[in-house]
Amino acid sequence: MSIRRRHLIGVHVVTLSLLITLAPGTPASDMIYTGGKLIDGNTLVSAGGSFTLGFFSPPGEPTKRYLGTWFSFSAPTPDATAIYWVANRDRPLAGTSSALVLTTSGTLLLLDGTTNDTVWSSGSTASTPPAGARILDSGNLVVVQGRNNSTALWQSFDHPCNSLLPGMKIGQNLWNGDEWYLSSWRSPTDPGPGSYRYITELGGGTPENVMRDSGSAKRYRTGPWNGERFDGVPEMASYSSYFTYQVTVSPSEATYSYNAKPGAPYSQLRLGDAGVVQRLVWDAGSRQWNSFLKEPRDDCDDYAHCGAFGLCDRNAASTSLCTCFKGFVPAVPKEWSLREYSDGCRRNVSLDCGGSNRSRSSTDGFQVVPLVKLPDTQNATVDMAISLDECGLRCLANCSCVAYAAADATGGGCIIWTDSFTDLRFVEKGQDFYLRLPKSLLGGKKKKKVAIWIIVVVVLVVAVLVVIGIISGIVFRKKCKRPRVTTPPVGPVQVPGHSIHYQILKDGTKNFSEENKIGQGCFGKVYKCELPPSESTRIGVPGGVNKVAVKVLNQSDKYFEREVQICCALSDVNLARLLAYCNTNTDDTEGRDCKGPILVYEYMEKGSLDDYIFGTYDNLLLYLRTPISIVKINIVITHASVQKLLDPLVPLSDEEKDPKFLSRLRRCVHIALLCVQESPGKRPDISRVLEMLRTDCELPEPEDPTLPAVVEEGETSGTRRTDDDNDIREQNHQL
Repeated sequence: MSIRRRHLIGVHVVTLSLLITLAPGTPASDMIYTGGKLIDGNTLVSAGGSFTLGFFSPPGEPTKRYLGTWFSFSAPTPDATAIYWVANRDRPLAGTSSALVLTTSGTLLLLDGTTNDTVWSSGSTASTPPAGARILDSGNLVVVQGRNNSTALWQSFDHPCNSLLPGMKIGQNLWNGDEWYLSSWRSPTDPGPGSYRYITELGGGTPENVMRDSGSAKRYRTGPWNGERFDGVPEMASYSSYFTYQVTVSPSEATYSYNAKPGAPYSQLRLGDAGVVQRLVWDAGSRQWNSFLKEPRDDCDDYAHCGAFGLCDRNAASTSLCTCFKGFVPAVPKEWSLREYSDGCRRNVSLDCGGSNRSRSSTDGFQVVPLVKLPDTQNATVDMAISLDECGLRCLANCSCVAYAAADATGGGCIIWTDSFTDLRFVEKGQDFYLRLPKSLLGGKKKKKVAIWIIVVVVLVVAVLVVIGIISGIVFRKKCKRPRVTTPPVGPVQVPGHSIHYQILKDGTKNFSEENKIGQGCFGKVYKCELPPSESTRIGVPGGVNKVAVKVLNQSDKYFEREVQICCALSDVNLARLLAYCNTNTDDTEGRDCKGPILVYEYMEKGSLDDYIFGTYDNLLLYLRTPISIVKINIVITHASVQKLLDPLVPLSDEEKDPKFLSRLRRCVHIALLCVQESPGKRPDISRVLEMLRTDCELPEPEDPTLPAVVEEGETSGTRRTDDDNDIREQNHQL
């Protein structure tokens, strides 16, 4: 070594020693200026008070000192969970005389106070002296330069340890190969680099977060990014109100980061020393960290737990956690029986590649596997420019293709797996996965099921509608059936009881207002009426009350006279007694001003006994009509409606909930409604029904369902609807 070089080194050491010895011991609250230092025992605190830079000892290791940053609410003695960055991870300091120094060249140096050795260096350099080193309110320690400290020469966020904070990123620099990743601690008391690292990898073109062990073997993966979240981490959607996620794929980098929304609590994505990733969120009320996410969550999250072509289902742990698809068998059956699944599955039925020279199209098809975390994309290819249908055609044209899926949550883009796939599992809110299978495993059974469902649906719907129609017809014909009467003799008929003046009834019902209306039936309307006391006494209203029920008939006089004669002859405590009447055909002068046949009955304060036993007429009508209308409405809306209609009868399997299958069922129900229309001329004959079932011809809309109505004199069936009927039909349309 030359004398000149030794001289320069000596000057440098002396200069640093002077800095340690002579520099002021109390720095600015959040910043070290050029030439200044931070000694053990002092701290820098961000302007908002949220983050601290200082020296600490891990629990149980008082003689080992480290320089790090932590969440301030854990001060003065931070626990391991609060510490998110450590400078000298694998070189602890001895004693409490060490210091952090910022040189004029822009380098942060951590110096051992006992030996004056440089234990850690930021490695940053500047052509001009920097302004200083500052800890920001984001928790980032930066060496700043320029006016307003706007340029960062170095920052701790570019060198993450075991925690990812908002604003940090992990991933790969695709230009120079540099990586940003989380590295676990060796143990809860040793912040040195441990056995696990967590990084964003591009794979076959779709980024995903991967945990690897010290031997670089994959231990866990999140599943590919689908534009909204990693598809194997449905929990990300549950706390999206706190955070926004960003995945960047460009020629220069493939990275993942997240940012906190205004008002969000403090958080960190932390890689533990045991190889578990947790999203920790600070609860200020209980002053503790809550875990919003834990990865891996179960055995199915262990990488390639079921091997190649295997499917992992944690809900089947009591029988067999791993299964092989149809057309596959365990690669090593003996190991599989011992629940050792790592060898996976193998095909026992070959695919069709279109002949030896591919002279024809492949006859293979695809089985839809719903709600899964997509397999590892390491051996997959991605094309964001094509649709899902085009993706399937491209897969069939490639003899090596074994499966495909959409590349994003909206169903766009294309991921194709060739040769094999691994690490496939069921997961809540997962994606659809299209597994390639030979025709022999897809055709016959499904067609047979479709044929059975066609028969079941048509028979059930027709039977239900016919039964409802028969019952409703019987009920309403009994409800509104008129008695057979003979034409009374010409001339006035003597009827028993009291007659009453029309004007008295008009005044007592407020001109027969809707406010006083208390009921309506097939024969007329009923009103509550207040009589003068003298009139109540005259017609014999019982109990000394003045209220009566006034029934205005909408029938002809012959029915009125017959009803008066019958009601006056009846006497029973359970029947409302007829007290009086008003009719223009009587000889009583008090009734000559009556505008129509009117009957006056006792007023029943608690309504009709019939309502308590059978419910009101409107409710009964609604009860009988609503199922028919609901069937009609369900048919014309969506596949989901058909599924809801059929599930209570015969539950559908996941395979049978395919949109094409549900579309077929929907068509069958539509045809069934055409077969039970009220007008016989509109019902298709059997040859037309068969044509509808066999082809995709356009179907006419079935007419609205109706129930039998009372036929008045001079009217024909189907030309009249009661007010109740119209009301219910209106309610059904609103449904």
